[in-house]
Amino acid sequence: MRVLLLTHYFWPEVGAPQVIHAEWTRRFVARGHDVQVVTGLPNYPSGVIHDGYRGRVLMQEEHDGVTIHRTATYAAPNAGVARRLMNHLSCAASLWTAVPRLRPFDVVITEYPPLFTSFSGLALARLRGVPHVLNAGDLWVEVAIELGMLKAGPAASAFLRMSTEVERRSAAVIVTAEGCIDKLARAGVEAARVRYLPNSVDTERFTPEPARRERVRAALGWQGQTIALYHGTHGLAQGLLQVVEAARLLADEPGLRFVLLGDGAEKALVAGRVRELGLGNVTLMEPRPFGEMAGIVDACDIGLVPLKDIPMFRITLPSKMFEFMAMAKPVALAVDGDARAICEGGGAGLFSPPEAPAAYADNLRRLARDPALRERLGDAGRALAVERYSRDRFADDLERVLTDVIAQHGKGRAS
Repeated sequence: MRVLLLTHYFWPEVGAPQVIHAEWTRRFVARGHDVQVVTGLPNYPSGVIHDGYRGRVLMQEEHDGVTIHRTATYAAPNAGVARRLMNHLSCAASLWTAVPRLRPFDVVITEYPPLFTSFSGLALARLRGVPHVLNAGDLWVEVAIELGMLKAGPAASAFLRMSTEVERRSAAVIVTAEGCIDKLARAGVEAARVRYLPNSVDTERFTPEPARRERVRAALGWQGQTIALYHGTHGLAQGLLQVVEAARLLADEPGLRFVLLGDGAEKALVAGRVRELGLGNVTLMEPRPFGEMAGIVDACDIGLVPLKDIPMFRITLPSKMFEFMAMAKPVALAVDGDARAICEGGGAGLFSPPEAPAAYADNLRRLARDPALRERLGDAGRALAVERYSRDRFADDLERVLTDVIAQHGKGRAS
């Protein structure tokens, strides 16, 4: 099978889509598939193009057997609608400059969000006479409206129509949460074309290693403390001020330390609030290389998984939840809906309503004071991740989806 992935985000950037794409493409190559990726110059989330890529317009490199074509990008931090829009548009447009360099391919898969890359992928698939598969990490336009990033009006309506058009015209739409299935059905997407592939985790890389845990804890100065870790984007969607408020309520809890690792549009706001409250139990860390993250997650004691309280996040599965589960860490979850059903239902963590800091603090206090509870929840999460949410299983499922789509497309052309 010859696969072309068009994506706004890819290795060596850090973040959920980047990691997921890098891992399934590597697995596909190991299985004998030919995989090409077209993406922009790495710049997420800082909005600064990484060293070694600056000044480039069109370049090609190899990583884990995957051919990566990189095209010019208007880099912008994850803040401000206008600049982010320019970033998305520039990448979607410049992707076409790599097309003459591509080897033949049997299927095009694009990541959504952002919306415009999906339009480029759909158009390229039509041009080459191959099927297009939309990997809808979340229904971004609806999320953006509920977060207030897109104001209700003509522009929001136009974006909704555009996203629905891509969803309806794709040979298959992959969703990561079951709640998206009904949402797409109401938008007119045929149920037979919607495929549920939940978020996953590399259960080999994210596996507990006691010696590494102690080594990393010593290096970070975490010995003798109970570490509650958040890692990832510091953006509007995550609502990290609820974590800061929980930390304020737990300022006198002996040995409990909150570590917020990452970057994003809201980081300055979060840091300012920590300073304003004078919180000595909160540590802010800059993003760390991808290769270090498994060790850092292993070194923590509690996994923090918060989101804002909006309806669309009830059909969202945060990837970091699965990383904490795979590493046998109890999850302090402040996300309702599908995520709660998996985490709480599987006995992998404690749930509190999103943006309810007092309830979040209560759960964190309970976890901090009860090592046996942490161990029991962590063990259940590890077992669940290995059984149902491994990256190998995701690759198996994606391989079946793409094989089926290619076969169905061939039958359609033959008839």
